[in-house]
Amino acid sequence: MVVSLVFSTNPHLNSPEAAFLDVSSSLEAIVAEIIMTPEQMASCWVAYAPQFDSAFDIDALKPTITIVSPSTGDVTGTFDFRTPVLGGFDSQVDRSWLYTLTDPFNVNPPFNLAASPQVLVYDVSPVREGTPPHQVQSFDIFSSVGMIPNLHGLRVYPS
Repeated sequence: MVVSLVFSTNPHLNSPEAAFLDVSSSLEAIVAEIIMTPEQMASCWVAYAPQFDSAFDIDALKPTITIVSPSTGDVTGTFDFRTPVLGGFDSQVDRSWLYTLTDPFNVNPPFNLAASPQVLVYDVSPVREGTPPHQVQSFDIFSSVGMIPNLHGLRVYPS
């Protein structure tokens, strides 16, 4: 009996894979489906939108988000976003919004900040019609709240 389906990424450099895992009531996990995410460099974060039957695979080294159907395991689309250097970090879906924390670090040592991290907000409702989400907001963290180094997490608290 499947208790839950987990969408997991393999967050090492040049890993193009993600997977759906079936988790049983005894907490044993088996691979249900391997998802090949074309041209991904470091699939590190995922976000799930149950109301749109879509999962979003966020690449930490490229400003690309891959859309995956949890029902079929098919890649249904990709979309790019603007960031000064790398891709996205933590992401979360709340209602019809996808929030993504950008990763503006230099790719070569020292891995210091190249710009202010942004929280990008996307309307994901267009995935219902098979079109990519579109960006509706960009929130510059440093200009709004001051320099907070080493941001790596994001949590959305709905109002």
